[in-house]
Amino acid sequence: MRTRPAFAYTTLAAATLLVAFLLHYPSLFEPRWYGDEGIFAAVAQNIRHGQALYAGAWDNKPPLIFFTYAAVQSTFGSGVFALHLVATISVLATQATVMAIALRLFGPRRSLAAGLIFAFAMGTPLLEANLAMTETFMILPASLAVLAYLLAARRDERARTPWYAAAGLLLGIAAGYKQVAVFDGAAIAAMIWITQERPLRALAPLAVGFALPQIALAAFFLASGAFPQYWYAVAGSLRLYAELGPAQSPFVRFIGFLPALMACAWLVRRRQLGREVRLSMFPMLWLGFAIAGATSSSFPFPHYLQQTIPA
Repeated sequence: MRTRPAFAYTTLAAATLLVAFLLHYPSLFEPRWYGDEGIFAAVAQNIRHGQALYAGAWDNKPPLIFFTYAAVQSTFGSGVFALHLVATISVLATQATVMAIALRLFGPRRSLAAGLIFAFAMGTPLLEANLAMTETFMILPASLAVLAYLLAARRDERARTPWYAAAGLLLGIAAGYKQVAVFDGAAIAAMIWITQERPLRALAPLAVGFALPQIALAAFFLASGAFPQYWYAVAGSLRLYAELGPAQSPFVRFIGFLPALMACAWLVRRRQLGREVRLSMFPMLWLGFAIAGATSSSFPFPHYLQQTIPA
């Protein structure tokens, strides 16, 4: 009896992935039309020709997007087809991760529903998910970090540490694509702080795991002599980039953080009243922080909203 439902779920899950692929299929044959893709490709080509990232080849984005483009160019050539195919595979892997999260939290029916919602949300040009953007690659390790957190939360306390460290490591990789991945990490940290009696036992390995990719990248750019330029790209230029966008009032910026604050307040209040704070409530908290991350920039680019889709 257990084999048939498992087979049915696997078949339907594969069907949702097929739907997602068919929605992305036309983008494989589109010309490179978005400016950021051209910038990423040009910087990656300069890296392949021996220029040091941020020294001889520069853009104010975290480094992993350029290394990803360079790897695709070195392996498959500089055409858009290969680039968009790799981005599509990343999106499909994120969808599978989201379905795995939903399966653990809510069961097979809601997992399949989550897969379909994700497929349609990320399968149309509305959120510019047909492009190979930083968010398109960031949401995969961020979602895997959430899955690692859930796997940790359902294990004995002694067996949790490696999973928390893995979640932090994945968040560090996600931040290597775009800095706003820290908001996904903040959701995990907030849930740990609210639900656990000794939160530091989980937060410490989470922080160590997150720090490892940052240390590795810092060491790499120190060795290449481009650390000041690297630091300006990932941290120093953020204020300048924000000033270039449309001016926003403090109230409008506060609205972006309101869902996360409300979710935290509700969960804390439940804890104070002695009610159970279940893992199934985490996606609400995750979504609140993802909205804060997606709206933290003053620019209204649709692809920023990709961060909210997994949650």
